[in-house]
Amino acid sequence: MAQAHPPDPPAFRAAAAELVRTSGHGIPQRRQVHRPGCRSWASRRTPRPTRARVGALLPLLLFTTLLHADAPGRGTGGALGRCGEDQRRWHPPVVADCPTGHEHGDPPPTWLAASGDTVDFLGPFNTSPAVNGAKYAAMKGFAARLHGVDLYVRHHAASNVLDRAARYHSYEVWARDPAGGIAHWQGWADAGDPVADRVPQRLPHPEYRPLVRVVDRASYELGYRCEAWYFVTAPWS
Repeated sequence: MAQAHPPDPPAFRAAAAELVRTSGHGIPQRRQVHRPGCRSWASRRTPRPTRARVGALLPLLLFTTLLHADAPGRGTGGALGRCGEDQRRWHPPVVADCPTGHEHGDPPPTWLAASGDTVDFLGPFNTSPAVNGAKYAAMKGFAARLHGVDLYVRHHAASNVLDRAARYHSYEVWARDPAGGIAHWQGWADAGDPVADRVPQRLPHPEYRPLVRVVDRASYELGYRCEAWYFVTAPWS
């Protein structure tokens, strides 16, 4: 006799149902998702939770990956997006008069392209398959010049439940010195434990790192609008 599916936490059911209603994709044909239960959650107009602990929403990381895995242009193979953009590379927010619905920050500089190197969004540096799927829009580029050194940083992070529920986020840095020499390094930035190291902005500021200062409802009502992420990287970086 088959075992009954164990009940899921209310916070997970409510958030999963909202994701199904707003994603535009059906419930995936995957064994890991309890389809009948999920369909019944989606049929109820249950308000989204606002005070749920991050830990209660951790299963959404897996659920969202499964939900988007079969969507056209959202797989881990770096396929084309809604406007024909290559999801493996930087692209502008609007492609051929088509708004992609997201942006990737500063484009890679010409000096980096001239070196023969490329800035990829898909590779062995990804922290999970969801990075080039449900979390693809969180790839950001930042260009700067400091003390005569040209810099370009490619980092993966976004202020949403998927990224706050993940501890590690990939990054790459390119630096060109005044003599024209280019250095490149990469790694995973540690954002801390997804539960223990997520502290609301309304509380006293802890001195330890890594840490993410999050905006819960009480913090928002006190006027806080922005999160603060404090990463730890390898000592050599």
